[in-house]
Amino acid sequence: MPLLLTLILVCGLFITQAFGQNANLQSDVRWYDAETYQLTRSAADISLNHEQAKYLFLPAGQWLSTTLDTLNSLSFWQGQTFSALMQVKKQQWICQQNMCQLNASLRPRVIKVINQQQDGQFELWRGFQHAHRDPFRRAVALPLPGKTIALAQEHTTIYPLNKSQSIKVYFKQAKKLKLTVHRNLYDLSQGGKVQALINGIPASIINVSEAQALEFTHHKLGVANVDYIAVPANSYLTLQSSTSTWVKLEQMHRGIYDQGAGIKQREKLLNPYWVNNLDSALRQVYFDHDISSITQFNPEHASALAIRRHQDFISTISTGSFLTPDSSANKPLTTHRRLVAIYQAPREAKQHLMLSHTTGMLQYNRLVESLKYNIRDEQRVSENAILYVRSNRPTELVVDIKKVRHKIKVLPKQGFVPLNLHIDMNAEEVTVFSASDAKVDIAMQVRTLLPLPNNELLYAQPTPLALKSPSIAALMQHIQADKAKSFLNSLSNFQLQTTPQDPPLLALAQSRGHWMYQLGEVEYLATQSPTKALPKLRALLDSPFPSVQLRAWQLRLDILTSLNRQNAVLRYLAALLQQDNAALSDFAAKKLLSRYQQTNQIFNIQGLCALKQKLKGCAKLVTSTLLAQGKLLETLWLDHDKRQTNPNDSTLYDRLGYASYGGQLLDIQPRYDITHAQQVQLTAETAEYKAYRLEKQPLTITAHSDINIQISARTYGLKSGEHAIGWLHADKGTNLHFMPIYSDVLSTTYVHTPLEAPLSVASNSVISLHAGETLTLSSKEIAFVQLQIFDSTYFNPYSSQQLSEFALSTPFLELLHTTNTYNSAAFTKLLNNSLYRLEQYSLKDHEFTALFSKLNKLNVPPSLSQLHDRVQSYGHWVPMQKYLNYAGTQLVDLSPIETRSIAEQLSRHTATNAETKGITIRPYHTLSLDFNALSAMQIRLMFYFSDAELISNAATLVAIETANDNTVWPVSNTQTPFGLEQTELRNGIVKIRWLNPYLSQVLQVEVQVLQGTRWQSVELDQRQLFYYATSEQPIIAKLDQDALVKIEQFKDLQRQEEIEFYPAGTIEIPHHYANLARLFAWQLNANRQKLAVAPPVTPLKLTRPTLRFEQLAKHFNTPLISANGNKTHIEGFMSYDRDGIFQTSEPIDTAHRLDFGIRLRNRYRQNWYRLEGAYRLNNLRYESFALNGIYNWLDDDTPWYVEAGMYNRWQEAKLNNESHLTSHIDATIGQIWRDDVSVRHQWWWQPYFYYTSIDKQEYLDDPFISQDMYNFYRAQHMHGWQGGYRIRYQPWVDSQFSAQISTVSNEDWTSLDTATLSGNWQQYYEGHIFSVGLSSSYVFADQHRPNATWQYLTSISWQTLFDFSEETAGWISLNWTQDWFRNNHNVRFEVTLGNLQNTGFAPFAHDEIIFESLQLTHFLEQDINGR
Repeated sequence: MPLLLTLILVCGLFITQAFGQNANLQSDVRWYDAETYQLTRSAADISLNHEQAKYLFLPAGQWLSTTLDTLNSLSFWQGQTFSALMQVKKQQWICQQNMCQLNASLRPRVIKVINQQQDGQFELWRGFQHAHRDPFRRAVALPLPGKTIALAQEHTTIYPLNKSQSIKVYFKQAKKLKLTVHRNLYDLSQGGKVQALINGIPASIINVSEAQALEFTHHKLGVANVDYIAVPANSYLTLQSSTSTWVKLEQMHRGIYDQGAGIKQREKLLNPYWVNNLDSALRQVYFDHDISSITQFNPEHASALAIRRHQDFISTISTGSFLTPDSSANKPLTTHRRLVAIYQAPREAKQHLMLSHTTGMLQYNRLVESLKYNIRDEQRVSENAILYVRSNRPTELVVDIKKVRHKIKVLPKQGFVPLNLHIDMNAEEVTVFSASDAKVDIAMQVRTLLPLPNNELLYAQPTPLALKSPSIAALMQHIQADKAKSFLNSLSNFQLQTTPQDPPLLALAQSRGHWMYQLGEVEYLATQSPTKALPKLRALLDSPFPSVQLRAWQLRLDILTSLNRQNAVLRYLAALLQQDNAALSDFAAKKLLSRYQQTNQIFNIQGLCALKQKLKGCAKLVTSTLLAQGKLLETLWLDHDKRQTNPNDSTLYDRLGYASYGGQLLDIQPRYDITHAQQVQLTAETAEYKAYRLEKQPLTITAHSDINIQISARTYGLKSGEHAIGWLHADKGTNLHFMPIYSDVLSTTYVHTPLEAPLSVASNSVISLHAGETLTLSSKEIAFVQLQIFDSTYFNPYSSQQLSEFALSTPFLELLHTTNTYNSAAFTKLLNNSLYRLEQYSLKDHEFTALFSKLNKLNVPPSLSQLHDRVQSYGHWVPMQKYLNYAGTQLVDLSPIETRSIAEQLSRHTATNAETKGITIRPYHTLSLDFNALSAMQIRLMFYFSDAELISNAATLVAIETANDNTVWPVSNTQTPFGLEQTELRNGIVKIRWLNPYLSQVLQVEVQVLQGTRWQSVELDQRQLFYYATSEQPIIAKLDQDALVKIEQFKDLQRQEEIEFYPAGTIEIPHHYANLARLFAWQLNANRQKLAVAPPVTPLKLTRPTLRFEQLAKHFNTPLISANGNKTHIEGFMSYDRDGIFQTSEPIDTAHRLDFGIRLRNRYRQNWYRLEGAYRLNNLRYESFALNGIYNWLDDDTPWYVEAGMYNRWQEAKLNNESHLTSHIDATIGQIWRDDVSVRHQWWWQPYFYYTSIDKQEYLDDPFISQDMYNFYRAQHMHGWQGGYRIRYQPWVDSQFSAQISTVSNEDWTSLDTATLSGNWQQYYEGHIFSVGLSSSYVFADQHRPNATWQYLTSISWQTLFDFSEETAGWISLNWTQDWFRNNHNVRFEVTLGNLQNTGFAPFAHDEIIFESLQLTHFLEQDINGR
């Protein structure tokens, strides 16, 4: 005993700390049947006939290796399932010397191998990085009624966690946990997640898969999803679910002594540490624009946790975007969006591949000859794309990527089959071809960068956004700054040129009291005569005192509002917003926000609130507008810090599927088909959009569920100033709808064609479709239609409904008289149909008159003001000619401001220069000049133009009608001449009309004649003719037809006007109504080709950064060993046994035995075979020879196992010159199962039979016959049975405890001979396994044994695996066993050496190797560090 302890101690002194590192291994390939998906064999060498094909399975993160000769002989096809496989080109292999490798993938792969050459045997290896087994071994009991599920030999206890249920577990010590979640598929509800909270703070959120885990045949469970959590000491872990689930919680244990024995899970990869330290990675992507962390990720070197976090990060920054293929105008495509069955990549379980499928939303197209996908404009974050394919019969496809063609073979399936494509980041297009007439549907999905991260767990962390993720906070500030810049750019035309006086100098002459006195006067005047107050207010706007300025502007805008000059007010507010005076700017912001709300101007609301973020009401308003636009992530992060005090309804969380806040991914996803032509990219100042180009072919949408469609349409923008309107027609069955598109109003959005072409402002509407209905969109002009399709629950309160019913077949007067103008939709219908008929020149004069007779009495809602103004621009006021009676005429001087019309007064108040020369040309009026008195002279017209106070460089146009022609003349400067020829003055009359009067502009004309070499102004009478009425003679005028009439009159030296509808006949204006008056009739205008619009602003350029990346360098993985488990493991062994007895009264010789032998092991699937032979030398007995055969079988699907053995030994008895044979045959049947990995159970029953050719007397006569050949116990028990139960507990990866109770029967098979209770502890430490055991046996009394006795054994052992050479390795073991009953001991020393590098552990039976992964690690470390 002291000798043995000394030996073990010496061995321990030589134990060195091994250096643990990942190591490349090659192992046999697992081959599966393509029909049954069952494992056929595991082998690295395989025989294939000519054109024979076989399938292998390659898990994620593993690579395939073969020889160069094999690569030249075989063709390889790979995919995620058996039903869609892509040919592997030789360029995809990496070769080094005579070996070639196909790199690993993030997804598991099925690989088809076809022999293209002669029959032969080929070599294929499965390469992988060696890693320890999962260290999460100890299940945590939950306070719930558990259920045990079985998977072959694995029994697992799972716990029900129903919807809205939660449980809480306390951890006194810090733990690393693995949370596994299965969906309960008996519950048919969809969606849902499981959330883990640490001390009330979310630490993990796990999606629940709806795909069934088919390996659990007796339970309907979903495929497992897992996450890894780090729980601090003295913490509570709460689990709660939003759907019906089963959960399992396991804690991680590393080695109890050997700290290098387990997987070192990095703290930063466990939640919530990972999510709380995500910001640096986000900054690298969003601010450094570097995605190298994704493109350089190597799945070969990553653990399951690292791969999970890599996928989590990709899901955080990107979304799966379905690509729409290109199409031409002559060949429209139909894009389908449906819920379809999608097959998932197979999973290995129970010696089978399990193929599950789930239901998902796909956007796909039918393949007819070819489909070309343009990925030039996609901001992809990964080279991986997924091609989903479905075919009704076997077919072959070709995929063209960067001029390289790849073949794909597809088998028929009811659902879609995924296929992973590798598309270089610099690729611009992908084309799919097929020459088959099979019905093939294709969907292409790539990962594109999100504008903002999407991570529910990150959002759920309790800290403010600026602390939680400075990168997201900076991104939000950047987005808001871009919106503010874009908004200010849209207002850049509206600039106030103020020249405030210097306060210190003014203070000497005029005190503050003087300014306040003036302000008081104006305030009083504003209540009495607002138009008189306006000129006085203008002087107050430049006051040096901010309070006076503010009040003056308030009064000015209040007056303009009371005079119904809303557009002027809006533009002044826009100008004030840009002032440096904070009080004026804030005042304008409040007013603008209210007006933008009234007109549902979402862009302006968001831009204003981005500029004035503290403006009252902005926070809630911006959140609701973003949500209405479907900008969910921007809504989410913008409202982040306020969600506790001002929570939104669950709409946002429903659409994002954020279960932590009650959100559910409900089955409301819209399903539809779109038949369309080309899809193009639109670029705005803050974002890019996809739009459909409408040209020759219409666009049709067929709903397969109830949907709401947000339509936004544009046309090419026209810069010529020409009046132009496009029309988008939307037909839903027999219901015809349409809306105008203002082509003559430019926006800051443009399209690449391929040059940048500006587009018009967008017209928007929402239309609803029920399942089965079809919407057809068409336009005679080229239109660009952006569609946002939502489910039927979507509601946008800010939508401007510009779409209305198309009623061309309805007589206009019928339409007019049946329209309820208090209904917004009906009012829109009337105005749209009126505008359309005006555009088509089909609206008659009397219909136009009837229209405005109705409109004149209505208050037009702000949302329809633009449409109303456009319809109004088609008319003008024409002086009435037929006055039947009046008392006389009077020329009235209109130079004084009070004598001008309200509109003219306002224009002069808001123009840059109100004091211009000549006669005023009134908007929508025609000015006639009589040149008969000047017919002999050379004449020209001099136009004086005063631009609006807010607009600079705004051009205007006048129509000049002479005897020869009508001329449109631009007036762009303050003075613009127009010469008249004599032929143009034949009739002496020249008529002038202002074509595009803009708000607050003034246009006047002066007549000049040439005197010598100089032009002289002709003093024209500024007075205009009014008709005079008395009590006896009223003014009477004749109307030949119904008309809308404007009566201009003077009361108290102020001009006033009233507009009323009058039927055909006479109009009488009595004396008491007006002394002086004149009449105008509202008529259609023939010259309506020009439009009054503000000049377009210069768009801001959208800065779209290019993502930088570095590719993962191609590399060849050199394996440390290549272990083919299909090969026969051959090992030689030498063992030495020493038996001795201490403290005896008589000296007894010590027995020494020395065995030399060989063992052969082989494996086929779950069958293990072992054959061994040995030659034994014994110092006290004859030498002998043994030949043994052992067979083991383990069931694929159940815990059952079988073992059978036959043990034979021959010995030559020299005394009587005979050969003797002793044989032992046994057969074992039993079960092995593991509870939650760490506890292993085993029971067995083993009948046995013993045979020997030696009889008792011969044994007594010959003292050299070995006890292995004959002993009295065996002679008394020639047959019988053994049975027992063993339990093994392994809570730590490097330590295990086992206990066993067993019995042996007597020959009668009914009584017991022996009952044994034993225990054993095995400890792994740095490549060495130490074991200590204790056994206690109760031996029953029988006819051969007078007394029952207790017998005790103790044992201690050591073993280690060593690497001997490049081809051989083996074990050294030492064991001491002490029999305390017989007072003897046994020392056994054994050395084995075999071709372990070539076979690995696979040929060893299922229970033969302990600490398998740890021993393999130690074995590989010897290769790495040298033998």
